[in-house]
Amino acid sequence: MKGDSGDVLFKFSAQHDCRKGECLPTGSRPEKQERQDTKRLVRFIDHADDDCFVINMHGLHNAMLLRSVLPRNLTEPRQLIENRIQHHYDIAESLRVTQAAKCVKTAEKSRATRLAKQAAKSAQLAKTPVASGSSGENSSQGRKRRRKIS
Repeated sequence: MKGDSGDVLFKFSAQHDCRKGECLPTGSRPEKQERQDTKRLVRFIDHADDDCFVINMHGLHNAMLLRSVLPRNLTEPRQLIENRIQHHYDIAESLRVTQAAKCVKTAEKSRATRLAKQAAKSAQLAKTPVASGSSGENSSQGRKRRRKIS
């Protein structure tokens, strides 16, 4: 199809709609490495048709131009969920349950970590040797001396 460059109104990006076309990853070809074929095969999608395409209307800088060219039934917004508010409530409820479970799991983990640190500290203190010949009370080892202020 040939056309005059003055016939082009604007650019847009269209992608194949594989879900509607029921395309499957049935193709395979050798993987290229540094412009040479390797023994490893790479799978790719064979497109079943060339009639179904998707245009992202929300990601274009020229969406208004595209809407002016396409018929209204192709550009009208469609709801994904019928009852949006109820859907939000359902998601919030499931998050409350999972968050509570996460809080319990985090508390258990921090408690286990705290107990492990205490056990390691107790073991370290048990290994520390005590100075021989001192009763412990009169020993000044490990203590700072106080300065007398005159």
